[in-house]
Amino acid sequence: MRVLLFVLSLLVVTVISDKCEEKCAKCEVVERSECLAGMEKDPECGCCDICSRFEGQKCDQKEARYKHGHCGDGLECRSIGGDNICQCVWEEIICGSDGVTYNNLCQMMAAAVREAKRETMEVKTVGPCDPGAHIVTKPEYVRNTTNNNVVLACEAIGFPTPSINWVVTRANNKTFVMPGDDNHIVISTRGGPEKYHVTGWLQIEHLLKRHEGDYTCIAANEHKEDRAKARIKVVN
Repeated sequence: MRVLLFVLSLLVVTVISDKCEEKCAKCEVVERSECLAGMEKDPECGCCDICSRFEGQKCDQKEARYKHGHCGDGLECRSIGGDNICQCVWEEIICGSDGVTYNNLCQMMAAAVREAKRETMEVKTVGPCDPGAHIVTKPEYVRNTTNNNVVLACEAIGFPTPSINWVVTRANNKTFVMPGDDNHIVISTRGGPEKYHVTGWLQIEHLLKRHEGDYTCIAANEHKEDRAKARIKVVN
């Protein structure tokens, strides 16, 4: 019985060896520029180059049975929503030496591969290339009737994260900082939805004719200030 098992094992090894010998002789050429996160050897025979898995792609944990592939340089396989997904280890927004802002180091490394700049691309600064406050979602014009509720929204980005404030210019050209002492107006702010983003809201409850005017969102940090204006028109 032992002799039979030994013979069978030799046959299996021989078949695998022959299969790998044939496969290794026909390896497809994979260019480094095709692999945004680096390369690895195929798991079956260990002779052919294949691309490692990139950010956002499904992946295999190190000790798991091979199915999708392993994460490449600077990435790790994390369980997200029931799937294993490659995620960048360095999650900070960065400015590359090419003057482009990247969501993380892995994105910059991928750009360096695509543009054949692996030897010259480097991190210039942590944070966006332009750290000044920028409004990315402006408040919009609102027309509504009295006693209704209205909301203006304003989203900004900057490094460090900007603050958001509101001022209003009434029909008589007088300007007031919101919310002031008006108990109809509520101001709220929260971070997000992305890193270094902030979103602010101005809500008017039970709209009155006196609330008509131009409302300006002011986003500011230590580098820059940005403004965006929207009008609220009140009809009876």
